[in-house]
Amino acid sequence: TRETNVDVRPAEVDCAGLSLFSVAHPGGRNNFTGEVGFQLTPIREVAVTHLGRPVRSSSGLIKQTLTVRLWSASTHAVVASADVGPDAPMDGHYHYTALDSPVTLCAGQAYRLTQSCTSGMHDQWQDSGNHSSAFVAGEHFQFQGGVYGGRGQYP
Repeated sequence: TRETNVDVRPAEVDCAGLSLFSVAHPGGRNNFTGEVGFQLTPIREVAVTHLGRPVRSSSGLIKQTLTVRLWSASTHAVVASADVGPDAPMDGHYHYTALDSPVTLCAGQAYRLTQSCTSGMHDQWQDSGNHSSAFVAGEHFQFQGGVYGGRGQYP
């Protein structure tokens, strides 16, 4: 989702622990059931080692464990997923869960990063239209806006 964050390590550049956004937006929505997130395209090959989500929502510290998914935009397949909740390790303003093995994102191919949301859930999310100005990973990714779709389905 727009609130997710990845730990990335491009093959040619060491950027361990790179945050995609300058701030963790707490969000104020919880009125949709499905996948909520954004699309991005790596500028160079990138290895993803962790998936994460913000420590806080507008309703306070997160209380729920949600599935965070990384999708291939070309195949619509899930290339990585992790359950991330309040018990996951924290780094800065995000909780992270390590992947069993790194996933390589190919330069120039689009991917979608989402979290599974439920209408009425405690942990609110940011509306997908409000994050481009806070995107700080432009050296490594092109940010391409928000996405959403049915729960567990390609957004």
